Amino acid sequence: MSVNVKENPVYNRLADLFATDLPNAMPDPERHPKGTFRNGNRGGPGNPFARRVAKLRQAMLEECAEEDLRGITRAMINLAKNGDKAAAKLVYQYALGKPAQQVDPDRIDEDEFDVLKGMAVPGAVTDAVLNHSTPADTVCRLVQGLWPLLMKATAAQVEVEAEERREFNEQMDKDNAEWEALPAEERLRQYNQCGTPPSDELVEEAAKERAAREAKAQAAPSPNGVLRGDKFINLSEMAAKAETVAPQPSPNGVLPGDQGVRSRFEHVDKLVPTGREPSRDGK
Repeated sequence: MSVNVKENPVYNRLADLFATDLPNAMPDPERHPKGTFRNGNRGGPGNPFARRVAKLRQAMLEECAEEDLRGITRAMINLAKNGDKAAAKLVYQYALGKPAQQVDPDRIDEDEFDVLKGMAVPGAVTDAVLNHSTPADTVCRLVQGLWPLLMKATAAQVEVEAEERREFNEQMDKDNAEWEALPAEERLRQYNQCGTPPSDELVEEAAKERAAREAKAQAAPSPNGVLRGDKFINLSEMAAKAETVAPQPSPNGVLPGDQGVRSRFEHVDKLVPTGREPSRDGK
C-alpha cells in the first residue's frame, strides 16, 4: 500500500517503495513528531571553545591599535586601485555594505505604503508609552540601585528564618527530652487525654511501672526496721553497734559526733600551772 504524504507528515520513500507501513522509529522525548524541540529540553552542549575564542579576540583587540587599522585599510584601498578585485570587493562590502534587493517596478506603490505605515504609530501605543511606561535608562538606574538593596534584605530575611528554625529545632529537642524523661504512666495518661492511641511499647512500659509500684507498696516493713526504697534498715542493730564501739577522744578533748563534747578550755586547765589564767585561745 502507498503512504499518503498529506495525511502523514513523515514520509518515507523506502516504505512507499516496498508498500509497507512506516518503520517504528524510537521516539525522541525531547522532540515533537514534527522535529521541533519540546519544552524543557536539555538544549545543545554549546561551543566548547567559546571562552578561548573570546580570550583570543580580546588579545587581538588589545594589540590592534587605531593606527594599525587605518594603515591596513589604506593598503587595501591601494590594492583595489591597482586592479585587485578581491581587495576592491572587500572595500566595497565594508564601506557600502551588501547591495540591497532590486526594486520590483510593480510593487513601488505597495513598498511606499509599507514605508508610510511603518512611520505611523497607533494612539494606544503612544498613550502606553507616555502614560504607562518608563524610559529604559531610568529603569536601568533603578534596577542597579535597588537590586543590591533587595538582595541584602533577602539575605537578612533568610538569616532570620534560619535562626528561627534553629531555635525551633532546639526547643523541639528540649521538649522531646523532657517528654522521654516522663514516666511511662504519665505519658500514657496524656495520650489518653488527647485521644491519641499510644504505641504498644508505651503501653507495655507503663504496665511494667505500675506492677513494680504495686509490688513495692504491698511489701510489709520489718518489725524493728524502716522500709527505705527496696531495703530494710534495722535500727536496733545500728544502736547495738554504736554502743559496742567506744569513741576515742581527740587530742584537743573534743569527741566526734553527738556523743559528747569536751571543752577545749578544760583540757587546757590541766596543762597550765595554778595561778595563771589561760588565754581565750588556749595558749
